[in-house]
Amino acid sequence: MKTSKTISFILFALLCNIGFSQINEDKRWSITLGTNAIDFFPTGNGLDASIYGPQESSENLFGDFFETGNWNYSTAMTSLRVGYYVGANLSFRGGFSMNKIDRIGEIDQQKDLTFVGLDGELIYSLNSYMGDATWLDPYFGAGLGHHWLDSSNTTTWNLLVGFNFWVKENIALTIESGYRNTFENRNFDFFQHTAGVTFSFGGNNNQSNKGMDQVLD
Repeated sequence: MKTSKTISFILFALLCNIGFSQINEDKRWSITLGTNAIDFFPTGNGLDASIYGPQESSENLFGDFFETGNWNYSTAMTSLRVGYYVGANLSFRGGFSMNKIDRIGEIDQQKDLTFVGLDGELIYSLNSYMGDATWLDPYFGAGLGHHWLDSSNTTTWNLLVGFNFWVKENIALTIESGYRNTFENRNFDFFQHTAGVTFSFGGNNNQSNKGMDQVLD
């Protein structure tokens, strides 16, 4: 059952994300600074809450996905990501995040748990479909992660969808939602939502400008 739900999520991610990328040969590097929220509930690994009461996770995948009362979050900067554009709309990204976990699903914890996560992901953007709407930049990605929850730790495979809203040529507001699925059933799957600011830089800007100057001369 868990496998079928995972496949459904992959198809959902592929169908819903077609976009334009402001990160390209002219701006190969990107840095995203922001905050994150972790939600263990909408993963579909639980039982019928109407019968069993408060649950660590929902009965169905995406159950109560927008219920922010189940989120663990902080207003401080808790997320850092560094990306590099490798070509053909594809970027590699490494990420670090931290958080304090005071509830797992609908269940309050007696004490806060410390969360630390590391991720490595490939990000893909279908930029040719956006036409002139260069300010809007949807993307999707997949990769692997590893996180520590107090004394326990586990590896995950990740799926994510996100949007960059470019307010300037190299500055964007970024929102993203990612699904982390653990390799071990004894650990918790979860969603991680992030919001922040992305800066793009580097690349071939100087060479491009030089070539344009020669054409104008």
